[in-house]
Amino acid sequence: MKKRILIVSISVLLLLFAVACSSKTISTPDWLQGTWTNSSNDNETLTITEDNVVINSFGSVAFDANALLTTYENAGIDQEDSDNSYNLTIINKDSGMGMVLGFLLDETTDVLSLTFGGQTYTFSR
Repeated sequence: MKKRILIVSISVLLLLFAVACSSKTISTPDWLQGTWTNSSNDNETLTITEDNVVINSFGSVAFDANALLTTYENAGIDQEDSDNSYNLTIINKDSGMGMVLGFLLDETTDVLSLTFGGQTYTFSR
């Protein structure tokens, strides 16, 4: 029982630390920046700049990370990147819940996989 309490306590502390350290400045890696087109639907594009992620569908903005961060005062972000992957988590500081956008680049085919809302979409340049 004490072991479970210790594990839960450490988990809560790590979550609180992650939320407290989150900022509102997106910083995407260079390899990810540019405009990507959905592999199965030419009407969906993913535009990634050094400080924003925007998904357009049929000419309209479907998702804008900076607009979301600006709209909600209690929003923060957490970011992790490596050579060919980048994760952006938008966090509700009040609840600790987050929305994750996971990017993975297949360097041999130059195909980008985006995992968002439990679904994975593929994009190419």
